[in-house]
Amino acid sequence: MEEQNSFQRPKSHNKPEGKKNNCLKGLIILVSILIILIGGLLYSLALLKKIKTGEINESSLLKNEKNINTNSIEVMLPDPYLGSDDAKVIIIEYSDFQCPACAAASQTIKQLNVTYGDIIMIIYRDFPLYDSHSDAVKAAIAGQCAHAQEQFWVMHDKLFSNQESLAVSDLKRYAVEIGLDSVKFSNCLDSNQYISSVQKDFEEGVSIGIKSTPSFIINNQVIEGVPTFEQLQQIIEQELTQKIE
Repeated sequence: MEEQNSFQRPKSHNKPEGKKNNCLKGLIILVSILIILIGGLLYSLALLKKIKTGEINESSLLKNEKNINTNSIEVMLPDPYLGSDDAKVIIIEYSDFQCPACAAASQTIKQLNVTYGDIIMIIYRDFPLYDSHSDAVKAAIAGQCAHAQEQFWVMHDKLFSNQESLAVSDLKRYAVEIGLDSVKFSNCLDSNQYISSVQKDFEEGVSIGIKSTPSFIINNQVIEGVPTFEQLQQIIEQELTQKIE
């Protein structure tokens, strides 16, 4: 840009050169955008390769997601989890609060947490099936609003125990029952404050092939449906053995 400004054309050529300069500027902008897009794609592919080969630990990526940007319009929260963020085995659950199978699976998750404690990390992600579950999205937001008050898992259990009553009035009543700041919760729920967090979870799930709930990812192994405690335990033990070796 500076080189073009320093080179003064004769006045008789100002008009046609202006057109040429505009075309050149447009071409430069287009090329710059393509370079940025290609660079982003190459970076994503390189990052994915490092994750698959073990050069980057998945848990370290999760730690980077735990910063809440309070200056952002779209407020994002870290994923709710049980166990330790330094765990050897990471379980990611994609779930829907209005899904009966998810309620059943939540009992198995509790059992895993009691059995393994900080040896594993269980991450909850929202995957509301809004086409068939009309209250699922609002319930997911309610979970995030409770998470903002550090009571996600209490609300998690409350919602799964009352799947047939997930209207907004019910969600606000549950907030009072579990001791949340009801004013903050109501404002959060009414404004859909954490819809971006729910949307982010859903879109990430779709991008990796999640189609139904519950679905689990255990160190890159995908499990759909309601697995038994024994099935998950077997996979966890195998993963722990591989880590030792």
